[in-house]
Amino acid sequence: MIYEAIQKIEKAGFTLKECGGLLSVEPSSQLNEIQHQWIDKHKDAIVRQLQALKVDDHLPLLIHTFQADVIKIRITH
Repeated sequence: MIYEAIQKIEKAGFTLKECGGLLSVEPSSQLNEIQHQWIDKHKDAIVRQLQALKVDDHLPLLIHTFQADVIKIRITH
């Protein structure tokens, strides 16, 4: 669900970015109220998904191939 939603949001011309656990959507002024509410409701899941894409070079391919939603991120060094 989140994977598909991110794809749809980006195809609509929006850019999603995650930095330090915070989410930004640009251009936010173009979001209608329903879109804004949906993003706000699913913000944590969107952030997890975007964080996973930055963790490992292989994850974006796996997420895309299986259209997977990221449930949890655990980074170990």
